[in-house]
Parts: sequence; structure tokens; C-alpha cells
Amino acid sequence: MLALFGPSPEGPTFTPRSHQEKASLHTAQQSTPDDPAPGSSPVCHVMMNEELDTQCKELPQGLKLVTDFGIFTVQGGLAVGRCCEVYEGEDATGDSVAVKVFRRHQEYRGALQREIHFLTTLAEPGAHLVWHFGQTVWEGRDILVQELLGPTLRQVLLAHHHSTASPWLTTTLATHILRGLHHLHSSGCVHADIKPPNLLWDPGTAVFKLVDLGLTYSTAECLKHAVQSKGYQAPESVVWNVRLGGTMRPGAIDASLPQQPGPPADIWSVGCIVAECLVGHQVFPHNSGHGDVDGKLRSILTSAADHYPLPFLIQAYTFIARCLKEHPDDRPSADALLDDPWLKEACQPSFHDLLLLPTSVLRLLNIMDPVPNLNSAPVKISTGIEESLAALCGQYGQTDGHHLDVSGGKFYIKYKNWTMAENAHTEINGMVFNDRTLVATFFPLVSWQKRCFY
Repeated sequence: MLALFGPSPEGPTFTPRSHQEKASLHTAQQSTPDDPAPGSSPVCHVMMNEELDTQCKELPQGLKLVTDFGIFTVQGGLAVGRCCEVYEGEDATGDSVAVKVFRRHQEYRGALQREIHFLTTLAEPGAHLVWHFGQTVWEGRDILVQELLGPTLRQVLLAHHHSTASPWLTTTLATHILRGLHHLHSSGCVHADIKPPNLLWDPGTAVFKLVDLGLTYSTAECLKHAVQSKGYQAPESVVWNVRLGGTMRPGAIDASLPQQPGPPADIWSVGCIVAECLVGHQVFPHNSGHGDVDGKLRSILTSAADHYPLPFLIQAYTFIARCLKEHPDDRPSADALLDDPWLKEACQPSFHDLLLLPTSVLRLLNIMDPVPNLNSAPVKISTGIEESLAALCGQYGQTDGHHLDVSGGKFYIKYKNWTMAENAHTEINGMVFNDRTLVATFFPLVSWQKRCFY
């Protein structure tokens, strides 16, 4: 009978890390400047730090906002944008929220009004849109209170250091964007600013969501503002924005293009983002290269051939090429793209993905030696190791269940919410347990629900 890393007579031993070790293991994420069209900055959850708190000047820390939809306490700054700042807040029950305050400039009123209108009218459980709790005013500043989300796609891609994203991340992201756009488009709306900073990971539901509806418009309205950000602008949006500026010669306007961009403009942005994930950089920086889209696409995907299986890359090319048709009438709808076979590929998240994208489930590695042939020989596994790890993890938040995978030498634990899991990840990762250094990652919520452990 073989005992595998069971507790010693005195019990398991834990060695916590020092504060310096915790700081070195936790990399702070910050929103990065982009070149957006006029609109509002995204809601994101990042590690608060003194530099960012100094940049956020619109709301004092500790401010209590008393509204008809709740009481919220403003905490540290999360992100700074051109027209607004985002803070982490806390409601009366202790749950975290995002507090988004617009600067007091008349030029931002349009973006504010659009965001409130569309977030309210498009709100629907399960939609891939940031959830809006309500709006209030403090000393002349307009404030939106929304759900607190995780990192932006821009932050996730930056963490790859301009390398390629995993097949799972790329196809999952594309699926989630298209679901969000299907919801908007079927309601007669165009997002008009799909780009990496406006796509945020929701750790609570483990999906990417669309944020920043400051440029969103109804297809029934007469559009009067510029749309989309450079690098993600469809050809018809480029023409529209120049036309609004009055700098385009009448003879230079393509008569076949629509008078104003519609839902296909969002689809173009999807193609740009998916390609960016696969090659690690923007495909059309500053809107360059629209003239030979297919040649550009073939060239950049060829450069990524060493990172992906050839069949995967060929299907990716077909998907992206469908999104990047020059004429908007030739691009498929979001609903049609959701049926693309490339999105049906079964992929698992990479180790890097499980470090970058928080969920409410933690996975602990290096807890014991794996026992791959558990049923082939009588093996005695002490329950002490599972109980000890459950007790350890329970110190950092309320848990809803756990599982010890003896064959893989891994331990999984589900927390009440993702912020507890994130705190536990920070504390436990690198801790020494029975002379082993624990490695903590997050774990997909859907895999936990299906009891599919890896």
C-alpha cells in the first residue's frame, strides 16, 4: 500500500510568501492609451496602484454615492480615458462595482446620453453586454454604476508581448463578440467602436462582453458623428468619417457604398481583431492597406504558420476573409458567422490563458505526484491532503465545493465569486505546501460545471 504525500503526523506544513514575493508575482495591469473615436473609456478591473490613483482626480476615495438604486463607496482608480475615469466601488453588501465618471465637458454629453440609452434599452440577462445598474450625478459630474469586469482584450494581448494568442482564446473571443453583436444588430443597433479596449472579460460568467456604447446608434437614425477607431474602421466608415469632415472631393466618393455605415462595419472590426490575435499586431494600423485585403491577410497569416496547426490556420483565413469583404453587402451577419465551422473547433485554454483570465474556480498544481494508473494497483490516498487544501483555500473566501484529481496531481476549488478566487490566487500562488511550491491558475467555469478536469 502506497501513501502519496499524505500529511505528516503533525499535519501538512504551509509556508506563506513574504509581501515582497507577492508583489513580484502579481503584475499590475493598466489600461493603455488608444486612438479612439469620441466615446467613453471601458470599464475594467485592474490592480490599483499609487500612480493610477494619482491620475484619477474626478472622485475622492471614500466618497459615498447615495442613489435610489443603492449606496456605493468609491475606492481606488482603475482606468483613465479621454472623457471619463473608472473607479472600483463597493455596494452596501460588500460586492464590487465599477464607477464611471464623465468629465464636465459639454462635448462628452452625446457619448454619455447614448451609453445610458443603449445600455438601458439593450439590457437583457445573458447578453454579452456590460450590465448597467444606474446613473447619478455628484457635484455636476455624471456617474454610471456598472458591473465590475476583468481585463480588457488589449491588456490580455499586451500580456502576450506581441506574440500569438491560443486557438482557444481566439475562437472563444470571436464567438463571444459575435453573440454580443447579434444581440445589438437584431435590435437594430450598431456598436460602432469594436476594438480590444472595449472587449472585457467577465470573470463571473467567464465570457467576453462588449462595453463603451458611447458611439452606438440605431440604424433608423440619421447618423451625425464619426464612427469606429483607427485600425478597426471598415472602408465605408473611413469614407463616412472623411465625408463628415468635409475633406473628400465629390468625385472620390464610391457611389456603391452606403450613405452611412451599418452592422457590417462591426463585422469588419471582428475580422481585424481575430487577425490581430493570430499575428500579435494590428493588421491595418492607421487604416492602411485596405486596397489589397486578401494579399495582406495571406501574408500575415503565413507569418504565423509556425504557431498553429495548418488546418486551423486555413479555417481561420476563411473566417477572417468573410469578415473583411470590401463591400459591406458581401459580409455575413453575426448570426451567420456563428455557424462557421472554425468556431466549432474543440480547444482547451492554454496555461497562459488560465493565468490571465480570472474565474471563480482555482486550480492548484504540484500538490502531489500524479497517479496515472490509479485502478491498476491498490493505492491508499489519504484524505488529509484534500481536507488540508480545502481549509487553506477557505481562508481567503467562501467556497462552494472542491475536487482532488489524484490521477493528475491537481486540486480544484470553487469560490462564491471571482474576486475571492482572485484574492486566493494572489495569496496561494508560490506558497510552500509539504515541501512543494504550489502553482495556482484559474480554471474554466464551464469545465468545472461539466466536471471535466485537466
